[in-house]
Amino acid sequence: MTLRIPVPWWQADTRVEVRLRLLLGLLPAWIFLAVSRFAPPWAAIGSGFLATLVVYARTDRNHFVGGLAAFALALAAIASLIGIAWSNEKAYLASGVATDLLFVPAYLASALIRRPFVGGVAREMVPTIAGLLPLDHAVYRLLTFAWAIYYAAHGLVQWWLLRELSVAQFVIISRAILWPPTGLALLLTTAVIWRAAKRRRAFIEAETASVAGS
Repeated sequence: MTLRIPVPWWQADTRVEVRLRLLLGLLPAWIFLAVSRFAPPWAAIGSGFLATLVVYARTDRNHFVGGLAAFALALAAIASLIGIAWSNEKAYLASGVATDLLFVPAYLASALIRRPFVGGVAREMVPTIAGLLPLDHAVYRLLTFAWAIYYAAHGLVQWWLLRELSVAQFVIISRAILWPPTGLALLLTTAVIWRAAKRRRAFIEAETASVAGS
């Protein structure tokens, strides 16, 4: 029996998919804000949703990443329709709040059934690193629980800001306040997965050497 060990990540072209996507994720909100300065609500909301479609078109259609992106797109579409029908820009912006809060039970359920979203997304985006760990690894389940808590806090903060601020203030201030902790959370998640994958790789290599020597 041959034990297949993935190519070490420092020798592989991992092409981490996160590269431009964090910036792309800002595109719909900024286009919406720019258009809202000179156009009626329906035009601003429509422009923001079209930008969301562009971002979605550049998203992988892999199982976990594609599923989460499609879910967020569906909520954005519903919020856009409500916002246009009511001529209410805040109804459109509320899609971000709804996405965060609905992610919470989804993430918790995925961890409980041992198909944690964090593991699925990481293994699809960076297979040469995250692929060293099985999908139901304890690290992925713990990180998924942690992200569920983060989404709950993130959604509640967004809800409070949306209620208290004007549309323009919300778009600018919510990004300024919430993107730094999100970036930090991503870095910590990456570091934890990297460390666990490194240990897993060392274990696999030790086992392979033991089998080869016997």
